[in-house]
Amino acid sequence: MGEAEDFDKWFNSTFLFSRDPACIILNSDSRTMTAKNARICEVCKRLLRKPNQPTQELREEVAMDFLVSMRCALDYINYAKLVLKKWKNRVAVS
Repeated sequence: MGEAEDFDKWFNSTFLFSRDPACIILNSDSRTMTAKNARICEVCKRLLRKPNQPTQELREEVAMDFLVSMRCALDYINYAKLVLKKWKNRVAVS
């Protein structure tokens, strides 16, 4: 199993279930929030697969693939980087 697949498993279990119970993704039936969560996870996996990809190139890909604004694409990239910090800390602790 590759790093992106390991990350996906961690993200959809350990990470999500360690969030505060008030976290909107955990207590919302909103498809919009579920989709946002899935997009952030996908951006994380892209960053794991291509860690040296220029941010602007990744931003354009995310905007086109998910049909979101460039600003929103940058937000997803920034969220993804925060999540990957947690992932790397988890790996470092293990």
